[in-house]
Amino acid sequence: MIKDLLKNHLKNGITRDSVLALLGKPYKDGIENRLPKGLEMPDSLSFSNKENLKSENSDRATERVNEFMRLNSQPDTLMLYPIGWSTIDPNFLVIKLDNNGLTSDFWVEQH
Repeated sequence: MIKDLLKNHLKNGITRDSVLALLGKPYKDGIENRLPKGLEMPDSLSFSNKENLKSENSDRATERVNEFMRLNSQPDTLMLYPIGWSTIDPNFLVIKLDNNGLTSDFWVEQH
């Protein structure tokens, strides 16, 4: 069902009101700081990096992650709709709106 929705019903440039008419009230609706599309956190900052998991390094690693996010994230207006579960985590349809309240991107992500 989500593949059909993404392929045939959601398009960039539709209004927030059209999304609400199509999908109803979202689970979450507001502004979140997110990394720009295509920018990923470097592996050196990841907590899957064994060095960052060592107790003597964890505080510094957290500071470095927070600094990276502070410098690189930007506020995005998002609408989140729950669409199901993976093995243990929920999946959400995320719809990004531009400054005019029109859809500018949409994707599925795991939380």
